Amino acid sequence: ALSSAESSATQLRHFINSKGAYPSENKITSEHRKHLYVKLLCNSKTFDEVKNSSLAFSYTEWSSSSQQQQRDGRFHQQATFLSQELYPFDDFDDRRQFFYSDLTSLLTYYNLRNNSNVALEMEDDSSSRFFSTIAAVLLYVLESPPVTSVAMQSFLHVLAPILPLTSKEQGDAAQYLAKYWYLLCVYHIPVVVMHLDRYLPGWHRPRIIISSNDNQDDIVDNRRYKDLESKGVIPLSWLIACFAGRPQTTDTNINCCPWEGGFPLQFLIHTWDVILLQPEGRSMSSLKFFLALRVLEQRADEIMQIRDSDLLQDFLVNHVFSYSSVLP
Repeated sequence: ALSSAESSATQLRHFINSKGAYPSENKITSEHRKHLYVKLLCNSKTFDEVKNSSLAFSYTEWSSSSQQQQRDGRFHQQATFLSQELYPFDDFDDRRQFFYSDLTSLLTYYNLRNNSNVALEMEDDSSSRFFSTIAAVLLYVLESPPVTSVAMQSFLHVLAPILPLTSKEQGDAAQYLAKYWYLLCVYHIPVVVMHLDRYLPGWHRPRIIISSNDNQDDIVDNRRYKDLESKGVIPLSWLIACFAGRPQTTDTNINCCPWEGGFPLQFLIHTWDVILLQPEGRSMSSLKFFLALRVLEQRADEIMQIRDSDLLQDFLVNHVFSYSSVLP
């Protein structure tokens, strides 16, 4: 069914949901996953159909031209970190190098292709804020740069439509989404919400990463938050980038790359499995709220014991809504 041109994404979702056969580490191979992702993201097309499409051919033609050599240096460090994260062992040195080369090419191609987008002209380069992580994971799953170049556009349209907006628009949209997540928390864990509202007002708002104005790596300013009155602790990637936090490149040690709150990459793949298999529409777009609720609910007992505002804020940022806290 995955490689058949006769099956549709809707039929696959219905079959897997009705059988309770969600893909997991033990149930789906990497070969099956790449066919599944293409089928679900690319309007029910098969992997081979996408690979032979005109869009994929455009990338192949560009990558073989002299333009491909003019790679954007801004992506070098992030691509290095992502390659190391996905291929951490010395046995993967050759594969890691090929992956790094393909990833930098994809990011450069996307940047050139969308050069007219006003978001790319912003000084904080907001449109590519989490895009490198999304591109890396899709490339890792699909194992084909031309197919990935096509699937990335569909992924942004389906699961991260806010991402191509400007930084201000991203922040405004995230604040809006956070209000709905707050109401969900009020319904399911009202006592925890009352506790957080009392000792850390504004906790449910997104945590905003501030970009420096001198083209250095992104940092979190001394206030740590865009709004002085906000104590928001929710990673922005959870709201607008489908949990794909970007690597922060302020640390030169490749083995200690800090992340902006996103899920560990291998865990992120299995999270996307579940999200993509949700019925199209509201169920798919709202699942992120329930996942975030579950993360908060798991630490409810510890949260209720903290009554100091600074300690509570630190605990939520570093031990609840953080990269390490969601390790499987």
